[in-house]
Amino acid sequence: MTSLPKHQLGKDGPEVSCLGFGLMGLSGAYGAFESTEDRLKVLDRAYELGERFWDSADVYGDNEDLIGEWFRRHGKRDDIFLATKFALSYNHQGGMETRSDPEYVKAACSKSLQRLGIDCIDLYYCHRVDGKTPIEKTVEAMAELKKEGKIHYLGLSEVSSETLRRAYAVHPIACVQMEYSPFAMDIENPTIALLKTCRELGVATVAYSPLGRGFLTGAYQSPADFEEGDFRKLSPRFSEENFPKNLELTKHLEEMAKKKGCTSGQLSLAWLLSQGNDIFPIPGTKKIKYLEENLNSVKIKLSTAESKEIREAIEKVEMIGERYPDALAPSLFADTPALATPTPADDSMQAPSSEDPRSTPSRNPSSVRLGHTPSPVQSHRQSFTETLRGHPPSPRAARQPSLSQAQLQELLNNPPTAGSADPNFSRRDWQTIAVGELCTSADVRWVEFDAGVEDATNILIDSGAHVLLVRHRKDERAAHATYDYRDLTQYLLFATGQLQPDEDHLPTFTSLAKKAQAGQIIPLRDAKSLGNKEPFVTLPATANLTHAIEVFGGGVHRIIIVDEGTDNVVGVLSQLRLVKFLWENGRNFPIIDALYSQNIKDLGIGSQLTISVNGDKPLKEALKLMNNEGLTSLAVIDNQSNVVGNISNVDVKLLTKSSSAPLLDNTCIHFISVILSTRGMNDGKDSVPVFHINPYSTLAHTVAKLVATKAHRMWVTDSPSPSSAATPTPNQLSQPSVPHPPTHFSLPQSNPPFIPLSSTPSVSASALPGANMAGRLAGVVSLTDILNLFARASGLHPTDPDERRRQRRRSSSSSMMRGSLDSARSSSVDIRDAKR
Repeated sequence: MTSLPKHQLGKDGPEVSCLGFGLMGLSGAYGAFESTEDRLKVLDRAYELGERFWDSADVYGDNEDLIGEWFRRHGKRDDIFLATKFALSYNHQGGMETRSDPEYVKAACSKSLQRLGIDCIDLYYCHRVDGKTPIEKTVEAMAELKKEGKIHYLGLSEVSSETLRRAYAVHPIACVQMEYSPFAMDIENPTIALLKTCRELGVATVAYSPLGRGFLTGAYQSPADFEEGDFRKLSPRFSEENFPKNLELTKHLEEMAKKKGCTSGQLSLAWLLSQGNDIFPIPGTKKIKYLEENLNSVKIKLSTAESKEIREAIEKVEMIGERYPDALAPSLFADTPALATPTPADDSMQAPSSEDPRSTPSRNPSSVRLGHTPSPVQSHRQSFTETLRGHPPSPRAARQPSLSQAQLQELLNNPPTAGSADPNFSRRDWQTIAVGELCTSADVRWVEFDAGVEDATNILIDSGAHVLLVRHRKDERAAHATYDYRDLTQYLLFATGQLQPDEDHLPTFTSLAKKAQAGQIIPLRDAKSLGNKEPFVTLPATANLTHAIEVFGGGVHRIIIVDEGTDNVVGVLSQLRLVKFLWENGRNFPIIDALYSQNIKDLGIGSQLTISVNGDKPLKEALKLMNNEGLTSLAVIDNQSNVVGNISNVDVKLLTKSSSAPLLDNTCIHFISVILSTRGMNDGKDSVPVFHINPYSTLAHTVAKLVATKAHRMWVTDSPSPSSAATPTPNQLSQPSVPHPPTHFSLPQSNPPFIPLSSTPSVSASALPGANMAGRLAGVVSLTDILNLFARASGLHPTDPDERRRQRRRSSSSSMMRGSLDSARSSSVDIRDAKR
């Protein structure tokens, strides 16, 4: 018999095996499970290898019964530190329910003790919170079980940082169980801040699915490798579309593992263990050979450099797809109602707190009814995934709000605490930080001038990047141009016949149109000739942030970072990334931090001059307006100038299929509904953007919204104006006859296809539900305005951003092609001045 290294489970907990054993797979979840005797042999071998930290749950099919049988056969109960969980159960219709109310806590514990055949559970988790019961009530009931001698230690799973704090205030929590691996790094997200909170409170982190549900072992190459009934077949992260993209991470880990003389799974576990003695991975398996492989990972020691290299590999690959099916997603990083809900205050009028960290979005899970198939093996207890074998319900059926009112106030009015800042920048003058420290080569996405526009668009959409750098050859590291969603918008207008060339440039336009009509590939170099964009700005990686803020404060949106003395690109720094950095590390920068508590009106930033479009106008008019004025987004308003939505260049990716062409003639309001529906299908929740503030919103409120929504501007609104019936959209004026590309032209699209019908009725801007929630459009505050403020407050002298905006408009105006806006200007499109 061997033994595993032990670490203390939380600051007041016992010493347990640093690597636990997750038992869920022994009772289903990942396809069919073995006979009772074969499964008991796996437990025997785990005991022989010194594995003493076992993790179960009452919802894992017959798992507790199996452990109870092992105890009865061997009489070694006292040798095992046993964890199990409550909260998830099945109703009479086969649907999964979540309950964390006190009555259920005690009843569930009694049943678990009976199935296990023991008197006390070592570690008892709340598996999920139900969104109805205040966490204080749940923990009080668990503490009573401890007083009664039925449990020793308390744990939580998939809760928010704020829920953990509230729970810990009632009774010490030994650990929080969360999915954590190179495949799922959400726990480290500074906005979620759960790992940070755990360490602040002295709470251990138990990492479930530390091998990414087997993904990181390299054993699976496609979803077809999963057995029938396997939970992973329902996970968006393992879908046919997302699997090959996510597999890039496994390939990186396999290469590094080969050098280390181990498997990629062992390397992943060793990396997790290297993150601190407060991290306890609990890999699961139903095969003895993989159990042995997993436990041998404790012998692998990583140097600081090796651990850093693995993290860099993780950060290079963005995981695509959610961890859970839509029906289960609302219970992740979940919050619960407060014991006493205070009357909500106007969040924009409150000054930011310097004490409480931002919490994560509040979730309100309820009973989830899923398809159910009775188990042929254990008819009396269903396996964990039997109820997941039907199609999960549409996200439209029961969407969860992106941000609750309480969470919105907490997130937007509280700048990050000092503890959330990156320690690498602690006590450093931000003006001495090099721009190269804020970006990496992983930020750079390349495309060649000779590539077709469709290929470039495919790369832009699939990579998730906001810009591609254009070069002449694949072996070149110097950029000569960029391709972004503004270029895509212009090309889409060209491809659908919406651009009108002037007389001087008619031959060029005609030549491109003929290529398209002949079905020829249009190279990116030709497509770039459709418009004259401003040259991009470069800075050496050694330049400090004062240079970047001066440039950004003058209205430049992105900077290409190059090696000192060369044109070789090493990164891309955007306005948003810099604002996010200064926001998260603001406590280290007193000059900037002092500005957060002041409101927008007193700071005098932003402008009352805006460009907007009436929601009843055709979408093509909005796109032409953005193209002609050099904009990246527009406010969508109703007839009384109330803000009802927002359309940006990035949304154009929803129009890159020929089947989406009818959307161009439909209204802007209709397109907004398409945007929200698509986000609902992707995210499983209502993704209503939080795109507005008011003149009395604090700078903290404004910056937090920009960072949280990844937006480039916030529309400033006053109190809503009364709605009136919308007027019909005027007919288009006739256009000069010029050659156009074929109307069947389409570009690749990576998002779920939306196939609109030309007969789909438009929704009136005045009739849109909640249309007036934002208020009347009164101005705009952009990232440029904020960085200009930071620059001036720091004694710098950025150029006038309004001059940059005028240049951008002149650049668009001098473009060889413009969309005709006669009908827009003759009706309700508000063109007062360009605001970027």
